[in-house]
Amino acid sequence: MLSRVGSLVGASTFNKFSQFFQPFTFLFMKILTRFLALVAMLAFAGTLQAQITISEGFEGVTFPPTGWAQTGAFGRTTTTPCTGVGVTRKNLWSSSATGTLTTLAGTSNGQNLTISFNYKLLNFSGGTALPNAPAWGNITASVSIDGGTTFPITAGVIDPSNHVASTSCANRTYSVPAASVPNGSSVKVRWTGTWAVGDYYIYLDDVSIAQASLVPPPCATTPSPANGA
Repeated sequence: MLSRVGSLVGASTFNKFSQFFQPFTFLFMKILTRFLALVAMLAFAGTLQAQITISEGFEGVTFPPTGWAQTGAFGRTTTTPCTGVGVTRKNLWSSSATGTLTTLAGTSNGQNLTISFNYKLLNFSGGTALPNAPAWGNITASVSIDGGTTFPITAGVIDPSNHVASTSCANRTYSVPAASVPNGSSVKVRWTGTWAVGDYYIYLDDVSIAQASLVPPPCATTPSPANGA
């Protein structure tokens, strides 16, 4: 009889003890679940590289813009920009047969690289549209993945075979495959103007260089114990 009473008292005490700690157990599990989710999210984010995002319209009076570089007397002017009030241009002629404009560096996240810009070609005298005959030369957009030491990737070329003579600006957009711009590489884009004949201006404006962002996926929700479970 005493044994039965003792068993009943022990069971009752255990049940009360369990009920007392049940809310704390539930709270602890919620906190632990959120903590583990946060740790997983931070670990994933730590593996990501910020994507390249460069946008330049040459609106500021400082030229070249911070981090950019030029050779061959590329300069900024407010004469006939594509948009806004500023544009960069380079006069190509027999005594100044080449010039380059290079962006600041960006760190690749390993995604496709999109290069977009507006351009036009105008005769030095009169500002008329430059014709494609005789063949005037070319503008080459190339890409570096070593911070500007070398530019082995040709993104695109404008030459008499694809240039449409006009006093208005035209857009060119090039895509560089992800495999060519590995994750973590230091990327720069360079435009090189090369003269063949004539005396004319290269205008460049509204430069955009971008990669798609790598957004962490939503954290999986770990089921939490229901109240009273």
